Amino acid sequence: MKRIVIAFFILIGSANISDAQQSNIEAADFDGSGRVDFPDFLIFAGGFGKSTGDEGFDARLDISGNGSVDFPDFLVFAQSFGKSPNDPQEVLLYIADVTASRVEVVNSTTNLLDPTRTLIADQPRGVALSNNRVYVAAIDTFYAFDKNSGNRAFTIPLDPTFLPSGGLQNRGGFRVVLSNDQNIAFLTEESAGWVEVVNLTAESAIAQIQVNETPSGITISPDGSRVYVAHGLGSQDISVIDGQNHTLLETIPVGAAVSRLAMSPDGNKLYLNNTQANLVQVLNMQSKT
Repeated sequence: MKRIVIAFFILIGSANISDAQQSNIEAADFDGSGRVDFPDFLIFAGGFGKSTGDEGFDARLDISGNGSVDFPDFLVFAQSFGKSPNDPQEVLLYIADVTASRVEVVNSTTNLLDPTRTLIADQPRGVALSNNRVYVAAIDTFYAFDKNSGNRAFTIPLDPTFLPSGGLQNRGGFRVVLSNDQNIAFLTEESAGWVEVVNLTAESAIAQIQVNETPSGITISPDGSRVYVAHGLGSQDISVIDGQNHTLLETIPVGAAVSRLAMSPDGNKLYLNNTQANLVQVLNMQSKT
């Protein structure tokens, strides 16, 4: 019996991935030779296990910046070994596989799955990437994974919330987008009808913004001042959220249910998938200011 896979394919920030990989390679080139090789390994091995304040602690070897030269630093070093900052950098494709409860990773250079990077998450539906972490919006949990090791950095349960009537309302994590400084995540919760705001440094939720029903797709303006939320069935508008104060500013009628949206790099146009009319709708955001 074949398993039916419901998957969302997301190409995540290729420039950020390449920049982060190049930065890791440069950081692991301890002797400055232009390539991460055996002399660098000898330097790393000599400092492994030492922490800030220990005699002989070498801050260069603490690639993760956690104050100790430990296994996460070794993983970065191992992935950089044999490479040069001038080598072509890989671009990764993240696949949120809802039915298999995992996020698969494809190396676009080889077009092959990399099983060593697979992330285990319960019914994942949205992915966002910072320089160091992979964030996954799942139906009942918000996950943060270390990008290099694949280990979970933290999780935030999306437990059902109590209604005034005494019943329970499921929340249903759907999509996630990050602020420009990568310190804040905005997470749509489809069933609850709100946008959860997560402080990624404090590793905790700091606000829930009530919006119209079935929020799904989400994007952020280039300057980070506005967050735009698409709504699926039951609502025919776009919610506009203040990206700094985390409040609902307005709703923009669009005349159709929309589940996906994207903003142009200059912030002048918002693209919406109008599935009812089988077209991509374009909003001129300059006229909204």
